[in-house]
Amino acid sequence: MPQPVTIRYSTTAIAFHWLTAALVLIGVALAWLLDSTETAAERNALLAIHKSVGILIFGLAWLRVGWRLTHRPPALSEPQPWWQALAAWATHMALYLITLTMPISGYISAAARGRKTDFFGLVDIPQWVPLDRSLSTLTEEIHEWSSLALYALVILHLLAVLYHQLVQEDGLFDRMWPKAWTFKSPANSEELPVSADY
Repeated sequence: MPQPVTIRYSTTAIAFHWLTAALVLIGVALAWLLDSTETAAERNALLAIHKSVGILIFGLAWLRVGWRLTHRPPALSEPQPWWQALAAWATHMALYLITLTMPISGYISAAARGRKTDFFGLVDIPQWVPLDRSLSTLTEEIHEWSSLALYALVILHLLAVLYHQLVQEDGLFDRMWPKAWTFKSPANSEELPVSADY
């Protein structure tokens, strides 16, 4: 029987993870809804919210990077196979990169066409790039390809979670599940301790 993981991520790390997941889900939903709008006013309203959510994701991504650089992840009770460790590291690094790349490319794509970006109508974001249609087209393509990469990475991430939860039953999922939600995997019938170092 696999040994359960013994240390949870900190409350801060867990909050970063689930808040990012929620914001990404909202951003993706808004992007999909853009194609179903019937008027320019509706599209512009949804696009403005989409941009604002992107700004939140961008800021949160930098906070997560800073947290990760100053707080090492909690150790596992047993070493993972090298390929699992490499795949997990690569997936997480790619997700960090995409949560930074997508907001930047989206902003540049809009700004290079002279389109306004604000944060929920409260603060106008300065035009930090010159008007350049070719630059706008390029960054729009980067934004679209990044979204496809995001979908693929999220699917891989979810498949890995299911593998650990249902096949290995090693309690890995419990490390990132909010304690207040009181979920326990079959591998962990008791609450996992939280290390303040993480």
